[in-house]
Amino acid sequence: MKKIILSKCFLHVVLLTLAFCLFPVLPAFTQEDIVNRLDKALGVTLPSEYKSKVKAFVQGSKVLEGLGVIPTEKFIKEQMKEDWGINKQNQLLFIWDAIYEQITKKNFYDGEDGNKQRLDDFENALDKIEACGKKYKQDYKAYMEQQSAEAKREIVRLNSIGVKQAAEFYDLYIKNPNTIKKEELNTLIKNTKGFIEDCKKRNIDYKAILRKELGDEQKVKDLLKFYGAE
Repeated sequence: MKKIILSKCFLHVVLLTLAFCLFPVLPAFTQEDIVNRLDKALGVTLPSEYKSKVKAFVQGSKVLEGLGVIPTEKFIKEQMKEDWGINKQNQLLFIWDAIYEQITKKNFYDGEDGNKQRLDDFENALDKIEACGKKYKQDYKAYMEQQSAEAKREIVRLNSIGVKQAAEFYDLYIKNPNTIKKEELNTLIKNTKGFIEDCKKRNIDYKAILRKELGDEQKVKDLLKFYGAE
């Protein structure tokens, strides 16, 4: 009974590990978009004539998909804490415009909407708006590089666990092949083969892990042949 449970646990670990490697983990936000969340968090909303433009930009931007929304939302909150000496609603608009320019090299505020106070605020905050755009680019890049590094470390860790599980199951199966059904065995072999192929692509020394687990070079070769990996 214990051996049967171990084999099913192995299948579960392999599937979870493969899922993590092949599909990015995205933030579990509500259905509200970033614009609506910021409205609530800041107590300030975009001017009505620009809100739909910003929403359309957010929905169509590849940069703001998935993880990209996290540093953007944090950045806007931090910038709104600063006192630019202008109307806060206009400040929010100009922050969004600075982000928009960094991503598209264009602007959606052109000073021609007929709002004199907004135009005056824009002219008074030109230096801050320019600095805001540059800082967004730096912060966004730093955040994504950090996330990429952390994801790679986690994938290596999970791959190491998966390789060890593959070795444990192989040893279990060789000693008593009747502990697992044929259809489960086929699923395990298929997924483990794909898992090892993923290790190859990521330059993970899976053979070193297997040698440590199995303690024998021939056993490593037999295991890889068993899984159809080499």
